[in-house]
Amino acid sequence: MVAGVSGRSLERATANAQLIGRRLGHEVKPFASPAALCATGVAALVIASPAEFHLEALQAAVEAGLPALCEKPLVHENHGKEGSDVVEAFALKRLPLLENCQWPYVLAAFFQLHGAVESGKRLRVEMGLGTPRAGREVVQNTVSHLLSVIQAIAAVDFGGAVSEVSVGDPLFKNIRNLLQFRLVGPEKTVEGLLHLKICAAVPRPSWLAINGRRIDRQLGQGYSIGFSANGREVAIEDPMKQVVKHFALLVRGRDSVLIDDDCNRIRQRLEWYRQILNRLQ
Repeated sequence: MVAGVSGRSLERATANAQLIGRRLGHEVKPFASPAALCATGVAALVIASPAEFHLEALQAAVEAGLPALCEKPLVHENHGKEGSDVVEAFALKRLPLLENCQWPYVLAAFFQLHGAVESGKRLRVEMGLGTPRAGREVVQNTVSHLLSVIQAIAAVDFGGAVSEVSVGDPLFKNIRNLLQFRLVGPEKTVEGLLHLKICAAVPRPSWLAINGRRIDRQLGQGYSIGFSANGREVAIEDPMKQVVKHFALLVRGRDSVLIDDDCNRIRQRLEWYRQILNRLQ
């Protein structure tokens, strides 16, 4: 149940609350700020605003002792230091914190189509995504997806350094662009490549490749989701639903091991995100 909505203004929040209320069939109350919403005794906070407003909402949630599910990226690149501080505050209070990174749930399809990822000291992980617009914010809004997949398949030490960051079009104006970087850890080096294509029409291209073995997303009726490779296709449960299920498990169970694990992944991912974006200045 959605109890309330906050926004950049009370007027905007009111319009959004009315729209969501009509869809859900129950009253949704508007609030002028995340802090006002968090003070009402809601069970958890979902943060789905533009990235520049994530930090304020996260700070309000941790201050109120509320679990939070936040759209990626966790914070805007200009709020990296403050974002790290708020992650530590969630960890200290053992509050569930989850960033909406769905692609690790796609790996089940990869394993069915290609088998296990080869072991070795070097790994190449590529992702191709279509975006509706150009600009630097495209990298801000997508690189967490690639980083989350790398975390899921490679034991890269937290102290591992980001290196060799480059982008094909530094002005972010071309239809196609390519972000490249390396993550160098004591046991493994991971090469990450993010292929971006401006594409107004939907469905937009969406694929994942590990060491050259690729799977492509297929959308069916009712937004059913599958992935294909080599003439085969496997269906998967909507990854967004799987993220929400995991968050609900954290909120209800308050398993400290799971909460710590998610905070550690977010902490690591945020540090990589900060280093990559800093090197694109």
